[in-house]
Amino acid sequence: MRIVLDVDVCEGNALCVGLAPAVFELGDDDLLTVLEAEPDPDHWPDVEAAARACPKQALRIVRDPSQEELVAPPSPPAPWRSDGA
Repeated sequence: MRIVLDVDVCEGNALCVGLAPAVFELGDDDLLTVLEAEPDPDHWPDVEAAARACPKQALRIVRDPSQEELVAPPSPPAPWRSDGA
């Protein structure tokens, strides 16, 4: 399993750094770096939490070689309706 970062989408919010500091680092230039694209199994729970917490959904966890996505970005919330329906 490995981490894929979409650098075109990432805004450098650094939630992933807070959840998995051994795997992600935010530079002085506010650019995110994946320190370990294939981290140790001990780090996977934190990496999965980081992928789910990313507000821009810039992180994906994939399985090689098929690139099958393991942790999908969260689904958007259902639209709120004021009529109670």
